[in-house]
Amino acid sequence: MAACALAKRHLAATLSVILLFLLLAGNASAGTRDRPTVAVVLGGGSARGLSHIGLLKALAENGIPVDMLVGTSMGSLVAGLYAAGLSADNLAYLVTTVDLGLLFEPLVPPRGGLVGAQRFGRFIDLLTDSATFEQLPVPFYAVLTHLESGREVVWNKGRISRGMLASMSIPGTFPPVELDGEYYVDGGVASMVPVQAARRLGADVVIAVDVRGQRTKPVDPENALEVLDAVLSHMLEANADAQLALADVVVFPDIPAGAGLEYDRAEDFIAAGYEAALAAIPQIRARLLELDPDFPFGSKPPPPGWPADVFADRVAKAFSLATADVQLLQLAAAPSVDLRSHQPARLQLGFDVYLGRLGRQPTLALYSLHRTAAGWVHTLGLGFGTCRGLCGAVFFRHGPGDPRWSPGLRFEGLVGDLHYTLEWESRAQPAKPGWQAAMMVPMTSEALVRGRQLLVQLQQDPRGLYGAPAGHVQGEILHRWYLPAEKRNVLGLLRGATHLYAGVGTAFTMGGARVVPMLEAGLVSNEYLFGLRPFRLRVAVTYRGGESWGLHISVGD
Repeated sequence: MAACALAKRHLAATLSVILLFLLLAGNASAGTRDRPTVAVVLGGGSARGLSHIGLLKALAENGIPVDMLVGTSMGSLVAGLYAAGLSADNLAYLVTTVDLGLLFEPLVPPRGGLVGAQRFGRFIDLLTDSATFEQLPVPFYAVLTHLESGREVVWNKGRISRGMLASMSIPGTFPPVELDGEYYVDGGVASMVPVQAARRLGADVVIAVDVRGQRTKPVDPENALEVLDAVLSHMLEANADAQLALADVVVFPDIPAGAGLEYDRAEDFIAAGYEAALAAIPQIRARLLELDPDFPFGSKPPPPGWPADVFADRVAKAFSLATADVQLLQLAAAPSVDLRSHQPARLQLGFDVYLGRLGRQPTLALYSLHRTAAGWVHTLGLGFGTCRGLCGAVFFRHGPGDPRWSPGLRFEGLVGDLHYTLEWESRAQPAKPGWQAAMMVPMTSEALVRGRQLLVQLQQDPRGLYGAPAGHVQGEILHRWYLPAEKRNVLGLLRGATHLYAGVGTAFTMGGARVVPMLEAGLVSNEYLFGLRPFRLRVAVTYRGGESWGLHISVGD
């Protein structure tokens, strides 16, 4: 009997605790329901969508709660990271200091798109500890477009990185993303500013952000790309306008419509979003007070984020791990053409083919083709490494008159700002090896910022791969100075600048038998495909004393 009574008392106590918990939970839920639910809807717009960061910062500073985030394309990226706990300041640091271009890889041959984003997804997972929709402190919904039907899909399960990648997969640029056996593309195709989705999810007040921007010049009817872009924009805008009509407040950052590739202007866009949001704060407050005269502004704090130094370290580690397999330099010959008076044209090109990984290092097959004064020279090799510090290749080379393939070694790497190359071939001539040692500091991408560059080269080049054939040691020292240039967009595909430059140096043979001046003048077109992936073209007029004038064209130096 005593045991039975004790059991009853334990059961009664347990039920009391459960009832108390449910009562408290109910009161907490009621407290949330006592005020209107606020949804922030972030529209798509490529680089223009970086202005969302400024808007979120302004809302946080003015005590406007964010109970739900719904995003399309770039809006999905910003919304997902903010919902995962990054502060607006964290987001601003991320987009203004990190070279996100290394997180996107060209797809050769194209497979559903021109650019892959697997590394970018890996980076998001590392940065957010593989956060899932179910774990987020702020509910987040990514808007996608179903590839087969074209219908809008609101995604909120699994890792946020997968939903974000699907929402930003611009057709033709990125491949469709597979989720649960179905394929999806950019949410902007179905819903550029998904206000209806927020309404269906229960939002009482919807703050929508439209980052389509304003056209700054009329459409050129003779330009096929401009006409196509304008027509596609009109098709998408009809849906966007209908959606915006359902929002309580619409924020329009002052951004040009043609700025979709201008990721380098992140600070400007963030500032534009901040200013537009500040201008809309009175309207937002008025709408909330209309629904609830006692609306508790500031009662829900924004995501705290990480302290600046901690976040910088976190980003650096995530970026390093996500790009650990990125090959920074091409081991095969980069495409170039040299035309010089009184000499045959010299041409080279090559490519690396990714084979897999050996341990933690990528393994590559490489092929190079050189056109020299004697004829065509072929190089086949096997390379290893990412070139962070060191990468290398074992190769075999064959040219006109060679009885057999000649073995050799090549080493290359980046150490800080220094790019070095070391190459040795055992039988460039039947009884003589060939070799080259070269140094460039800084790399051209950094030189365009600093305005100067130094190149040093020593070689014994019987084949004439790098200049006139010579069995003795030759050297070159060249200083280059680059002029700054304004960035511009080209054909809606490239974002970059064209820098003019001049170079002065000397060419010599060892022992001082011959020293001649070197002059160089030309331009470097430093472009980014879709504003993200670097592409570089150099065109220069050259002069070497005793060899008259020449023309040099190279890609990717």
